[in-house]
Amino acid sequence: MNTLIEQLLKLISVFLICASVFPANADTKSQAQFRALAEAADKTETPAIAGKDDWLFLVSELRALGRDAFWGKDAASPNVDPFLAVTDLNEKLKALNIDLIVCPAPPRAVIYADKILEDPPRDPQGVLQRSDGQLQGFYDALRKAGVSVLDMTETLMAARSGDEKMGPVSCEQDSHWSPRGLGITAKAVAAEIRKKHNYAAPDKVPFTLHGPEPLSFVGDLVTLVPAHPSTKRNATITRVTQDAAGSTPLVFDDDSPVLLLSDSHGLVFSDGDDMHSSGAGFAEQLSAELGFAVDRMARRGSGDQIRSDIARRFITKPDEAAKKQVLVYLFAARTFSESKNWKVVPLKR
Repeated sequence: MNTLIEQLLKLISVFLICASVFPANADTKSQAQFRALAEAADKTETPAIAGKDDWLFLVSELRALGRDAFWGKDAASPNVDPFLAVTDLNEKLKALNIDLIVCPAPPRAVIYADKILEDPPRDPQGVLQRSDGQLQGFYDALRKAGVSVLDMTETLMAARSGDEKMGPVSCEQDSHWSPRGLGITAKAVAAEIRKKHNYAAPDKVPFTLHGPEPLSFVGDLVTLVPAHPSTKRNATITRVTQDAAGSTPLVFDDDSPVLLLSDSHGLVFSDGDDMHSSGAGFAEQLSAELGFAVDRMARRGSGDQIRSDIARRFITKPDEAAKKQVLVYLFAARTFSESKNWKVVPLKR
């Protein structure tokens, strides 16, 4: 079939799916609150703002939660349409016999909406409800198109019941989830992987787990809030090492059947320095849950751009692509609407 006709048919399919799952101009009370907060911050060119109890939030995340539909027929162009990019990636990975699991890191401002909104949504019993209607509609559209989406929002919101004893699931003053939150997510991703492949849960983890260990760190949002003091927050980490002494970090495996493709959510608590600690990140916890080391490709910045890295790798080294069975695509959910680099990428020549 002519390539142009194929593209037109794909776009028509995209529009039909998107139109069927969520009204394009839907608005909610929470959405309006997020939009107002972002607009006020944009006037002062402030990248982050303080909420209640000294919780800090990225303005770009608030802006994302205040947007109307941003995909399909509502996207400004195909190159900024995350729906087209993700469904295209899913199809190309299927052609390589690789299962895609999209795992967006939920917005902190949704999990802890009561720390930023004056009137967060609650049910009649007063239980905090979700405030990310557009993202939910987008995830439903992806699922209808055959994409496996693991949305951790409700799981992490429910886990807040253990915050007082175990600490929050998101960092109070950092743009990432906490060690506890990433650990909960790693368990869920491992379970999802086992649904697709017969990887037995390990009777004994083939690595050494060190912890719980206390950690004190300055979050990455502290310097983004004008005049905010350099405060430290506490967390508890579990490090994963190759040796019992804890001196040899877990070595990620280029030949692993499971590949983690991630933004800084795959680096935090893993790569040291401004990532706060080493050896205790998402990839380490996922490896421990699976019982074997995963492969990891991660970079700072937008989660859309890492697709270019995997494209180069698979094109230049097709033998490596043949070793993969699962690709876990993990990045901040705000990227779907805030990125301008959602053009499709090739995975083979």
